[in-house]
Amino acid sequence: MQLMPRTVFSPRRLACAQMFGVPVNIIVLDTGDPIECSGGQGVFVRNVVTSSKHNMTVAGTVPYGIPLGRVVDRSSDYGMIRGLPVAHHGSAGRRPWVPERLRCTIGALRYMGRAPHADMFYVSSAELLLGALIWRRHRPIVFQIHGAGNALAVSRYRWARAPVLVRMYDWLWVAVLRRVDLILSVDDAGCERARGYGIQVECAVVPPMYDESVFCSSLSEHRPGRLIYAGRLEEAKHVEMILRAVSILRARGIEATLDIVGDGSERAALESLATSEGVSEWCTFLGWVPQEELAARLRMATVFVLASRQEGVTTAVLEALACGTPAIARPIGGLGAVITTGVNGSLWMGSDVSSLADEIDAALSRTWDPVAISATVTRFSRKVVIRNLDAKLEHIQLRSRSARTEACSGGR
Repeated sequence: MQLMPRTVFSPRRLACAQMFGVPVNIIVLDTGDPIECSGGQGVFVRNVVTSSKHNMTVAGTVPYGIPLGRVVDRSSDYGMIRGLPVAHHGSAGRRPWVPERLRCTIGALRYMGRAPHADMFYVSSAELLLGALIWRRHRPIVFQIHGAGNALAVSRYRWARAPVLVRMYDWLWVAVLRRVDLILSVDDAGCERARGYGIQVECAVVPPMYDESVFCSSLSEHRPGRLIYAGRLEEAKHVEMILRAVSILRARGIEATLDIVGDGSERAALESLATSEGVSEWCTFLGWVPQEELAARLRMATVFVLASRQEGVTTAVLEALACGTPAIARPIGGLGAVITTGVNGSLWMGSDVSSLADEIDAALSRTWDPVAISATVTRFSRKVVIRNLDAKLEHIQLRSRSARTEACSGGR
């Protein structure tokens, strides 16, 4: 099928379209499962589809046993979520021969024709942009950038990180982004990357969010020496550095413990490393836990630690700060604008395990104000972010609908 070109509308036609209301039927394309979230992107999508005032159907993955290509309503703790399954997902610790992202891409191309009526595509995974472009039929496409880096560069598959494939992904990323109607990014770095490639499409920042009804601060729950990490257990996250830092801290006589929330293909290797480093007694691998349990563990922790070298604005960091727990992370992506050293955590400027241990040691020695820490991230609360996102989706829908408004057919 021929890809339809992006259209620009005059202010007059846009203004006229507002008289006829705003359609609210949206297809969200994502490679994850919003009910069984396994990372910040999944949490973002779940928050969007359960909190937005628009009617959203998620084209994404589902567990084995649920038929593909059929619209299904699934219940969750956050309400009913309507989905069009396009691929199955397995456990977080597996590396299937055919990557889930590739299977989602093929599934979107195959099943999007069965999607319910939609006025807009909201694409949360770059791999699915091709499917949205082919099935767009004059409908606007909004794309959400969840991180400024190349997705293949941090893939769990070593072969996918080959330089030639990373360059090909960059080329495809640029080619499809030139054809969308609006780009949203979790931070300024994503917009800067798009502009750096000469992409002229409008780009706006819509950051990740935390559920303020679950993640909130407490004055009494923090326990001394307790560290926590939450996120995928993949090579790109460098959780091994946190484990080795705990070993150094214990050798210094510091009673440090570590909760590891999350799962991934590196879990077994990390558990073996904890044993070889002699810290398995003080490191607990919890897997993915319900949001309420995660919030409770964040409130009990003294410091949240993230050792990644490539991130956007990380949902787990926001959730930790919302719970009044200071965070340590590199000044990458948008984290440099979220974390202020000495106020709500510290920006780790080093590169080796010893410097990370020093950073954690300094944070454990400080006295922190949980209420003040929580106040630094109120702009990332779900209520605030969703209101901003809904307004941007309405704007792009009005702009598109103005082209089909007969009363304004003379305005050009």
